[in-house]
Amino acid sequence: MLNNNIFTSSFFSKVFSFDELFFVRQLLVRLSLILFIYFILRVVFLAVHWEAFQTVYFTVTTENIFWIFFTGINFDLIVIIFINIPTIVFHLLPSPWRKYSAYQSVLRIVFISINAICIFIGIADIIYYQHAMERASGAIFGVLDGFWLLFYRYSVEYWYALLFFILIIIILYWVDRKIEEDVKENTTYSIQFLLLILFAPIIFLVASKITNKFPTNTTAAATNTPFILINDMFTSGSLLNDQNLPEHSFFKPGEAEDILKIQKNYHRPEKSENSFNVMIIVLESFSKQYIGYFQEGQSHTPFIDSLYNKSFVFTNAFANGNYSNEAISSIYTSIPALMRQPMITSRYKYNDMNGIASLLGGKGYNSAFFMGSPNGLFGYDFFTKRAGFEEYFGKSEYNNNTDYDGAWGIYDDRFFRFTAEKLDEMEQPFMASLWSLSSH
Repeated sequence: MLNNNIFTSSFFSKVFSFDELFFVRQLLVRLSLILFIYFILRVVFLAVHWEAFQTVYFTVTTENIFWIFFTGINFDLIVIIFINIPTIVFHLLPSPWRKYSAYQSVLRIVFISINAICIFIGIADIIYYQHAMERASGAIFGVLDGFWLLFYRYSVEYWYALLFFILIIIILYWVDRKIEEDVKENTTYSIQFLLLILFAPIIFLVASKITNKFPTNTTAAATNTPFILINDMFTSGSLLNDQNLPEHSFFKPGEAEDILKIQKNYHRPEKSENSFNVMIIVLESFSKQYIGYFQEGQSHTPFIDSLYNKSFVFTNAFANGNYSNEAISSIYTSIPALMRQPMITSRYKYNDMNGIASLLGGKGYNSAFFMGSPNGLFGYDFFTKRAGFEEYFGKSEYNNNTDYDGAWGIYDDRFFRFTAEKLDEMEQPFMASLWSLSSH
C-alpha cells in the first residue's frame, strides 16, 4: 500500500512538474495575452461609443460596467479557443520537433497570424459601428469581393485605426518573445500525450459550457443587449454557420385555399394594351430630409422633385433590411431580410427567383440593371441574373477608369449619362433599374 502511494505521488509530481508543463504553460500564457487584448479592444469600443449607449434601451453606468466586461469575457473565451485550435494542437501534440527553434518560430507565426486577422476585424468593427450602429456579423463578408478595393481608401481615411492595429501586433510580438522560455529536453512523450488528453478537453469544455449559457440565436439576441458584450468575431462566426431557415407548415396542402377563396383576375379589357417602360431608381444612403418634395427650402433633388409632382407618392416607408445587399432582394424579388445573413450571399442565392424582371420578361419586356460599382462587388451581378435581369452594366461595361472614384465605383453624374445612352439603345418595352453610388 505504501509503495502504491509512493508511485502515485511520484507519478503526479512528474506529470505536473515544471518541465513537463512547459508547453501547457506557454499555451495558457499566449491565450491569456489575446484575452487581454480583446479586453483592451472592448475598453476602446466603449470609450469611442460612450454616448451611443446612453439610451432608453441600455445605459452604461459605473454600476453595470463590471458586469459588462465580465460577461464580455465569456464571448471572448469562446472565440479565442476556437480560432486558436491550430495553436492549441501545436502546443499540446507530443512531437520530437517541438523543442527545435524552427518549430517554435512556425508556431509563433501561426499564433500571431491567426489572431492578427481577428484583432484587425475587432479594430475595424470599432469604426464600422459608428456607421451601421451594430456590430459586424458574418453578413459583412458578403462584400469581400470588393475588400481590396476599399482597404486602401479606408486605411488612409482611418489611418489612426490602422496605426493602432500595427502597434498592437508589434506589442503582441514583442511580449511573446519576452515571455519565451528555453524548451526543456527532458520531457516524456507518454506524459505529454496524457497532458494532451487532459488539457485539450478541459479547454473545449470551458468554451462549450460558456456557450450553453447563451440563447441559440445569439446574434439575434444581441439586438436587445448591449453591443459591447458581443465580440465581433463571435457574430462573424455566422460565416461558418450557414444554416437553413426553419421550415414552417401551418396548413395542410390545399387547406388554405379552402378557407380563403381568392379570385385573381387581372384582365382589364377596357384598359389600353400599350406596354409602358418601367424604370426603378434606387438612391443609396439617401433619406427624406434631402428630398425637396418633403422639405421646405433648398432641394438637393430637383429632378426627383419633378417626378414627384407627376406621380403617386407614398409618404410612409418601412425598411425591409439594413444593408444594400439585403435591400436588393426586397426590391426586386419581394424577399425581405428573413435571416441574419443576406439572402444574396447565403446558400439560397442559387435558387430560382421570380421577381419583377422575370415577370415582365414573360410579357415581352427586355431588362437591364445599372450600377457603377466594380463588377462582382456585393454579388449584385450574380443576383440580378438569378432574379431575371437579362443584362448587367457595371464599371467594366462603362470601361473608363478616369471616372472611377477609387472605391465604390463610377461617379454618378457620369454613370447616369451612360445609363441614359444605353436605355436609348434598348428595344422597348423595357424594365431597367439604376442604383446611385455617390451618396453612399
